[in-house]
Amino acid sequence: MKVNDTRTLCPDAQEQLRRRVVAAIRNDGMNKGQAARTFHVSRTSINTRLEACEAGGSAALRSGKRFGCNMISAVTNQGQRSFMVFRERFTARVFIRFLGRLLRQPHLRGRKCFRIVDGHPVHKSAMVKRWIAARDGQIEKFLLPGYSPELNPDELLNQDVNSSDLGRERPAARKHRMHRTRTCLRSTQRRPEAVRSCFQEEHVRYGADPEMFNYECSG
Repeated sequence: MKVNDTRTLCPDAQEQLRRRVVAAIRNDGMNKGQAARTFHVSRTSINTRLEACEAGGSAALRSGKRFGCNMISAVTNQGQRSFMVFRERFTARVFIRFLGRLLRQPHLRGRKCFRIVDGHPVHKSAMVKRWIAARDGQIEKFLLPGYSPELNPDELLNQDVNSSDLGRERPAARKHRMHRTRTCLRSTQRRPEAVRSCFQEEHVRYGADPEMFNYECSG
């Protein structure tokens, strides 16, 4: 079974996919990169599931009631990180709200924002295209090829959220999850050297040119 966006799956289908990914790596000798391409999931989520299995066994793959939240974040090769944590689904309106925040950042005043994103349908939606076109050249969009999370340095930083204790928590309320997620993201936001270091990975060095001022986004 191949999917383009696992967030659209029902809980039972998500559990089935998690089990297939873990089995492919543990039993069939597939490496994480192969599993990411085969099942169309990010390496971050694969790391999270493998660590959860090591800590809690196969029970960690079960679907159950969770108080989750969504997040979108962006990084620059200068060491800035911006993020937004929200309850609703990730839609064009949510993405536009986040882009508006980016353009108001002090370090972007008088500079053009180059936005590099993956192929999520929201990133390519007509509403987003119209919004960008109305910004009079303030922002320009570039799409990464196919499903290639390894080309996005923001995916590397997102491991701070997914592979930490936070990724294995089962909060009692959504507001607790949102608070803990923001706290984790802010810890990286305060360490610009950690953000810059992500651009030194082999697959993302294309964005390390100091003459460029990119926002690499993931949602």
